[in-house]
Amino acid sequence: MALQATEKGWFSKSLYHAYINVYSESSRCLVAETGFVFRLRDWGSWLCGTIVWGKKSVHCFAALGCVKEGECVHGYVCKLGFSYDNTVVNSLMAFYFKNRRIESARKVFDELRDRDVILWNSMISAYVSNGAAEKGVEVFRQMFCPGIDVDLATIINVLMACSGCGNLALGRVVRAYAIKSGFNIDVMFCNNVLDMYSKCGDLSDAIRVFEKMGQRSVVSWTSMIAGYVREGLSDKAIELFCEMEENYVSPDVYTITSILHACACSGSMEKGKDIHKYIREHGMDSSLFVCNLLIVCSILEVQKGNLATG
Repeated sequence: MALQATEKGWFSKSLYHAYINVYSESSRCLVAETGFVFRLRDWGSWLCGTIVWGKKSVHCFAALGCVKEGECVHGYVCKLGFSYDNTVVNSLMAFYFKNRRIESARKVFDELRDRDVILWNSMISAYVSNGAAEKGVEVFRQMFCPGIDVDLATIINVLMACSGCGNLALGRVVRAYAIKSGFNIDVMFCNNVLDMYSKCGDLSDAIRVFEKMGQRSVVSWTSMIAGYVREGLSDKAIELFCEMEENYVSPDVYTITSILHACACSGSMEKGKDIHKYIREHGMDSSLFVCNLLIVCSILEVQKGNLATG
């Protein structure tokens, strides 16, 4: 109906923008893309006359994985002078992130002079989530040295970067800065500090953080259990899991994966059977990681039985 209206000349520019906006927000991006891409050639810069158009259309192409079309939008955005707008740049960066074009996003980022904290956070997060934690740390240094204000999202992203590249020294500095700035009351911050210490091999400090936490989420318990497993302390991991159950905290698939690993390493078949029962009752057996660990536990149980009878 909308496309027929455009062909007959009934659709104004504002209505066309509304059309793209509605479909992009209702997860029907394919319709928005169909109603838009094939009219770029005909409508040209007239259609591109607002910043909202740039953001919404890029959102559609990111959802669809349409790299070529998204790059076309990027070109129009630059041509019309919208590349200075932080919200448009953030949408362009998100488009490139989603399509794993990190260096293209970095180029967009570098070309903008007036960058707000959201853009810096996006760049750090993108590097971390794409396995380039060291580059995320470097972006943080470029952000912090000129005195740009950081927020809680920055702190969490940098702690994740430290976890990813094993930079314990920077992790300690970031934690100290966050405590001084009053971010340490947030449970997400505490979880990431705990995870950072655990993954960087400082189990003692991880335990201290865990014990001092006034509020613990399932992520807190899982990170601590995984830390014990990582250090080869499977029995401690199982003890902590039992304590978690006593505190009526429901495990998620990541908790189950960690505790099954602990059961496999310690040879605790009875606890492994209890976990297997929990998995079946809560429909977690569709997870590939969980299934693989269940197989490992079964093999170890058979081997243990063979040794007993041998």
